[in-house]
Amino acid sequence: MTVMRITNLIMSCTKGKHFQYSSQAALSIRAGETPEEAMANWAANIKRSIPALSLYTGNYWSTAKDILWTTDNLELWVISAELDFLNSRDLVDAYEATFHDLPFSHRHWWRELTNTFGKEQTEISIGTLMEARPTDDFVIAASPVYIAAVEDDMLAAVSKLYNPITQLTVVTSGAYSGCLEPYLIRSESHMMKDLSSNMVCLNIKLAKYIIGSQRYQ
Repeated sequence: MTVMRITNLIMSCTKGKHFQYSSQAALSIRAGETPEEAMANWAANIKRSIPALSLYTGNYWSTAKDILWTTDNLELWVISAELDFLNSRDLVDAYEATFHDLPFSHRHWWRELTNTFGKEQTEISIGTLMEARPTDDFVIAASPVYIAAVEDDMLAAVSKLYNPITQLTVVTSGAYSGCLEPYLIRSESHMMKDLSSNMVCLNIKLAKYIIGSQRYQ
């Protein structure tokens, strides 16, 4: 009897959003403000009104939804620069910000997000998800900036997986350099033709190919 794997697809958030579904929350960071102060002000403005699955738009997100709807036993998660680690079913607010917009250490900001919002959502962090599901597969598709931001979170728990080198795959571009490199598959421009992709969607298209290949191993 073949046991179907459970796959957790974790992707970065996107700039494209359906703002008509919710009032747009704006992150405003004053000069000299600490990450803790900025987070306190930000959290006070969040009003959750729409599932994450319905918030994001664009080809990148459409590909992720296609993977979710056509793959059995798959959960879709989002690395959000403003709302922490989201399941696609979690309620969110519309917002307009990415890690690229932040004046702080991205790792520090991610810790603040986890401390502030983690307990309000399906799972506190990527690390706690790995600890809770040590037999699952994890495919992370995100830009190097997002991967670096959550690196500590993942490294703290990757050893909890039964066989990390086969269960964890990180898909990102060649610009990433860090401790997750043993799990890395780099997306490269020459792959675009075979994956029917542009550069914007390349990471998620490669993740789709990898997930499909894993299911037939």
